[in-house]
Amino acid sequence: MNAWHAFLVAHAALEPILNRELEAACGLPLRWFDVLVQLDAMPHKRLSMTELANAVLLSK
Repeated sequence: MNAWHAFLVAHAALEPILNRELEAACGLPLRWFDVLVQLDAMPHKRLSMTELANAVLLSK
């Protein structure tokens, strides 16, 4: 359980830092980048809204 707690604490600390750095570097918040990564992984670069909602990792 301590490992999970440490992971959650680290994730909570890193996400806003990564978000700021990504937004400063390319103008996109981390959650938008997540959406673009999911779309890029698809063969035709598209998903329905339902598929996209299920695929994103940071907006759940």
